[in-house]
Amino acid sequence: MLSRYLDVLVLSNTHYYHDTPLVLALRSSRAIRFVEKSRWRLEFLEDVNTIFLDPGAFASDDGFDGARDRIEFIREKYPQTVIVLCAGQDSIDEFLQATGNRFRHYFQLDYTKVGAAPDSLVEEVVKACQVEVDRNIRARFAYDIAISFAGEQRTFAEAIARGLRERGVSVFYDDFERADLWGRDLYAHLHDIYSNKAQYCIMLASYAYANKVWTNHERQAAQQRALQEKGAPYILPVRCDDTDIPGLSRNIAHLTKDDGASAICARALVKMGVMDLDGEPLDGT
Repeated sequence: MLSRYLDVLVLSNTHYYHDTPLVLALRSSRAIRFVEKSRWRLEFLEDVNTIFLDPGAFASDDGFDGARDRIEFIREKYPQTVIVLCAGQDSIDEFLQATGNRFRHYFQLDYTKVGAAPDSLVEEVVKACQVEVDRNIRARFAYDIAISFAGEQRTFAEAIARGLRERGVSVFYDDFERADLWGRDLYAHLHDIYSNKAQYCIMLASYAYANKVWTNHERQAAQQRALQEKGAPYILPVRCDDTDIPGLSRNIAHLTKDDGASAICARALVKMGVMDLDGEPLDGT
């Protein structure tokens, strides 16, 4: 399991106006990169992977229908997002009973018991959320990163692949997959890998890359996926020379081969939101 940073949205009237013990405890956690607050609006959903939701913020004369509807919306549109029911325990229990206990398996936090930061109760929930965030990502993607490269850059590609794998990252690199690739329809299989199966694609752009049949096939599959992401980064370019790659704008921020495999691995981990093994921020500069 990779320890991934949490990007948190707190949906609650109680914690919107003031820096309560809960908010201060969340902000003090080394596992959390940032905390947004909202009373009930959902405009930050694309930026977070964890939501601390107070069902009471959406309660009305009709009961908890508002909370239920918003949770169902989040689950449908952002299925990888982890939701923590965060209120007084009596309020959580009332919400669960009113909704037929369908959300009882969600993480729960009685914020009335949160003390001064850092708080052990909050840290316990945060660690559980980290496990769930990683599990959700791995349920969606077979690989954290797929590396696309021409044979001329194999030594460099392997250095990146091994550096990432040593940190627990699941990498698609063809030499790691020889047994699995044996006998497969590579045209269909590679298209599936680069368009569906990885969270990110590191593309080693070069003259050889631009002029080979198989790398163009991988590139087209990756660009198909990038288009589906609607602006969210998927292709992470590393330029090995100045060759123009069809469909790869020079306006896209990139690294170069001169940055070295170690720095590229470090920045990839930052992009993935992975914590350092010792819980310290990774140096992605």
